[in-house]
Order: sequence, then structure tokens, then C-alpha cells
Amino acid sequence: SPLMKSLNLNETLDTSARSLRLTQNQILLAHRDEDWLASDPKAIHDWFVSQVMRYGKTLRRLCRYYKAWRDVIWKDSSISSLALMVICVDSLAALEERPSEDRDDLLALKIAELLPEKIRKGGLTWREGETPLDKKWSYAEREEYATAAEELRDNLRTALFKTYHPELAVKHLRDAF
Repeated sequence: SPLMKSLNLNETLDTSARSLRLTQNQILLAHRDEDWLASDPKAIHDWFVSQVMRYGKTLRRLCRYYKAWRDVIWKDSSISSLALMVICVDSLAALEERPSEDRDDLLALKIAELLPEKIRKGGLTWREGETPLDKKWSYAEREEYATAAEELRDNLRTALFKTYHPELAVKHLRDAF
């Protein structure tokens, strides 16, 4: 605006904004067990938004389903929301074609079919060079999570392919999630 130009505020605001920017190493996240960790939530947010643009809004819903599954099964779990998001993205990437926006059920099953293996294999990262999100899972935790994932997979298969009554199929899906 003319007033901003006359006061030379645009230049001052631009210079101030640049001086307030932090490098990724300066952005810290409070952690329950490890004090402060270098973390850039904006970078994670940007990564996830780019994945939603790639795979569609279905990805958001699928991530919510798996987060709900985790929350129902475990009150306290080492499986972070980000780890589940990575598994969902990696699973969709393994598909031969772009997922359909109208079949969350089949996509949830595709993820459930890959989930036990991804949990057991480990190395879950949202970008190259990051510390794996599952690094601190013990063998017992990893097996517990993978076993629960196998049960989820089996419940989804039953609901989608072995149940012909709609109400019973819904019951199996509710039990699964």
C-alpha cells in the first residue's frame, strides 16, 4: 500500500521475517523421554500434503482408520501417528495403479495385508536420512504389533469377502477398527 511504501515497512517486515527463520537444526520438539529433539513439523506436514496430492484424499482417511485402530488396541503404544502415515504411503506406493477414491475398504485391506511385514521389517522413515521411527521398538513390541496387524488383516478379509450379510460385515469392520 502507499502508506507502507512511504513508511518503508515492506522492507523492514521482509528483513525481520528473514532474520526470524530458523534452520532445521534449530527447530526443536519436546520429547517425553529424550528432552529436546531436532524436528521440523513443517517439513513433515509438507511431505504429507505432497503425498495427499499424489494419492488423493483417501490417504487422509486411511491414516485416520489406522490411527483409530492403534488407539483402540493400545492405550500407550510406540507406534507413532507418523509411522502409520509412512506405512499407509508406502503401501499405496506399492500398488500398481492409483487408488480409487470410493473404495476405502479395499485400500484398508491392501494396507492391512502389508502391515505385519512392514512392522516386522522395520526401517520406517518418511524421508531418506531420517532416524527410523521404529528404531526403539523392542522385539516383543514389534511382534505384538505385527500379531495385532495380522488379526486386523484377517478381520478385514472376513468382513469383505466371507460375510454376505451387510450388518455382519459392518460388525466385523467395527471389530477390526
